[in-house]
Amino acid sequence: VSLFFLAAVFAFWRYVQRPSIGRLVAAGVVAGCLLATKHSGILLAPMLIALMAWEVWQTPADENGKRDRVRRAAAMLAAFVAIVVVGVVTLWAFYGFRYSARPTGLVMNPSLTEYMSSLSGFDQAGIGFFQRTHLLPESYLIGLVDVKKMAEFYPTFVLGHVYAHGKWWYFPVVLAIKTTLGLMALIGIGVWVFFLRREYFWRNLKVEGCVACGDKTPGKENEHVRNALVYLLLPGAVYLAVAMASGMNIGARHVLPLYTLAAIFAGAAVAKVSVQGKAWVWVTAILVALHAGSGMRSFPVPLAYANELWGGPENLHTLLSDANVDWAQQLISVKKWQDAHPSEECWFSYFGQTAVRPEEYGINCHEMSNASSFYFNKDMLEKIAPQVKGTVLLSAGDLSGCEWSSDLVSPLRGFENRKPDEMIDYGVMVYRGEFDLRDAAALSRTARAKLLLSENKPQEALQEAQEAVAIAPDYLLALIMEGDAAAAAGDKDLARKAWSAAVESAKKLEPDAQVGYLGELQTKLSK
Repeated sequence: VSLFFLAAVFAFWRYVQRPSIGRLVAAGVVAGCLLATKHSGILLAPMLIALMAWEVWQTPADENGKRDRVRRAAAMLAAFVAIVVVGVVTLWAFYGFRYSARPTGLVMNPSLTEYMSSLSGFDQAGIGFFQRTHLLPESYLIGLVDVKKMAEFYPTFVLGHVYAHGKWWYFPVVLAIKTTLGLMALIGIGVWVFFLRREYFWRNLKVEGCVACGDKTPGKENEHVRNALVYLLLPGAVYLAVAMASGMNIGARHVLPLYTLAAIFAGAAVAKVSVQGKAWVWVTAILVALHAGSGMRSFPVPLAYANELWGGPENLHTLLSDANVDWAQQLISVKKWQDAHPSEECWFSYFGQTAVRPEEYGINCHEMSNASSFYFNKDMLEKIAPQVKGTVLLSAGDLSGCEWSSDLVSPLRGFENRKPDEMIDYGVMVYRGEFDLRDAAALSRTARAKLLLSENKPQEALQEAQEAVAIAPDYLLALIMEGDAAAAAGDKDLARKAWSAAVESAKKLEPDAQVGYLGELQTKLSK
């Protein structure tokens, strides 16, 4: 997606510089490839609109000094429509020009209409229009709904704290942590060259006219570079603004397209300062070396990179989580660790439980429940003891509690201020000693109760839930499950008591986290 965002902007830039049918079609095809790559590709539309507005504003004057911006706007609009048409046709090609998500005679369950029913009226109207007109493939629309639904509730872990919803400042913080100091300095040189000391670096310009754009008009080089900067910075600003406004705060991967634009911006600055003397060549070489050397610190786990100002990859798990640190990529290394420590009894909370299980890699640890446990067969969930002695291995994603709406809901919050004895691939923390795992033990039984309830076994579910509450009387999830199981078993008094206790527990959470629990609990109590 980073490749095709850059390619799409560049293709449009080439068309604007020298319009032709071939360049317009190329821009449309690249736009279609971008749409087919990732749903965030739709952000190309506001980027192009912003660039077209710039082009209309910069309409050159004729010999009478007049600017025909209306005509220019009409030409830009026609180009935009052409790019959209070619792009959508290209997108359809990836779906074999078939609207239905499944082959003829088979339907989606749930249907697209059912799946998007929880979205806002505005979103439903927009997606519903494409559904009725069949202008976009059904599979593409379902994926778009999925992205919107995820953004509505996904919690955020940043700077050591869990928030129930996304934060507008999340991505600036992530970029500050995940970008090398060398690259930051090179970007800083770009700001200095192109904005703060522009006249100094342009006064010795030897080029007459613009070599890059084939125009020999004096001063044209300045105009060319200015426009090129707009094509770098304006799309980047649009992308970052949308990312900051979204509720999907998972990781730096969602803003990777910004790095391609930043690299070109820094490269342009380096090219400019390098002609000023050898000192600048050395400065550039040192910064590039620092950039590469810093990046190698996290080898062979580039996912876990953090720059030196934030403590490097060793400290990243205390600042960020999810795809910034741990995407369940450490099982081979955990297996090697266990082979080196065969006598240690271990408990393992693994971030990627829904994707693959540790025992498939030969890892023999007691498996601790986490946010993914509610999707397993109950027979695969081990009921761990409230107190254990031995070695506990925790994935960074589970340790942070990034999949819960609050730090207080995480079953592993007792480990958050404890320094690990060892670290595996910067993403699995190893602790040795005696541990109070009451919340984790309660969660293991809560997960079993939920699965039993889904199998229409309310009495068995109630027994598991009551065990959970006995172990951790104030644990919110256990109290909610006890109420759910009691209601299903017909014991309204117990259900009311459990849910009322859950309300009091929920009131201890942060205000934005309370909303997700109190409304549902009040509804249950009112029934």
